[in-house]
Amino acid sequence: MCAPVVAQELEEAMRTKNPPEWVDHTGEPLSKRLNFFVDPPEEIGEVQSAMSSLPKGKEPWSTTFRFNVALAATVIGMALGIVLDIVAGVESWVWRCVWVGVGTLLGLLIGTGIENFKHWVTYVGDAGIARFIHTGNAAKIKVEILPFEGAADIRVSRTHYESIIDKQAGRQTGYTTYYFEWLNEKGKSLMTISYRDHGMGEKKFPPEANFYHFGNAAEKAWTAYQLPRARRRLKAGETIRFRRFPLLLGDWVGLGKDTLTFGWGKKSDEWLSDEIAEVEVDRKKGVIRFRHIQAKKGWLSSKGIYEVSFGDLANAELFLKLLREFHKHPA
Repeated sequence: MCAPVVAQELEEAMRTKNPPEWVDHTGEPLSKRLNFFVDPPEEIGEVQSAMSSLPKGKEPWSTTFRFNVALAATVIGMALGIVLDIVAGVESWVWRCVWVGVGTLLGLLIGTGIENFKHWVTYVGDAGIARFIHTGNAAKIKVEILPFEGAADIRVSRTHYESIIDKQAGRQTGYTTYYFEWLNEKGKSLMTISYRDHGMGEKKFPPEANFYHFGNAAEKAWTAYQLPRARRRLKAGETIRFRRFPLLLGDWVGLGKDTLTFGWGKKSDEWLSDEIAEVEVDRKKGVIRFRHIQAKKGWLSSKGIYEVSFGDLANAELFLKLLREFHKHPA
């Protein structure tokens, strides 16, 4: 959800000292030079980790200064348009106006966007997560708060790509993407954490401030939040269904205390615990492979063998923890 933060309350929060027991999203002690300009909300419970990309002492430009910069850039853009008309010998009054207008518009765009002040504070609690984004206006902080009790699933996607051509040329280029999305029971997106690293050039923010670590820490907290209730359900004899994406297909993987079930449409394939021959977790390729003790491989199809993508299985980390705890797989 998004809501404005009152400027006076923000100024008070910016003077708050970092609690010594906090750590960043990688588990390391927080730097004392970071500015946590918004306090953690009560909805997320006890803070497990936190991070800010804003160093202390750095403030956004004042409204007057931003206006003066934008005005100066606009005037310079207009002047360049006039100079271009004179140098190029433009005779048409229409084109003279066009070039002056283009110069003025470019100057205005550059002047208003030159500061590029954008910083954030992120919190991971034992009952939820929060992200606050400051773009220079203290009265319009973007607020995103996700209490875990309102979510049903998390979908996580990790993709790594390397350029083969650049690799042969001796350059390391490519990108890595991470995507964390929480959804409610109806499949509506509640909050998304995404991160893309091109692996090129200097980073604007220190690595520990990237959303990659925020997403990982948030996923761990979500799994820890769901784990006690899931254990109780399994011990009581329930089967927990882990939905598969896209949700419209209705596919799922069911986990019981003594069973493992693969469901698609109105069909299902149930295995007893002692019928599970192997569960292989291939994190490099992002898949989980299941093999039945009577599995048979074929050229066109295989029986007793399933492969599920991490990105297609809701609550994948929770599923693996329970699978290992109740079925001793993966080994």
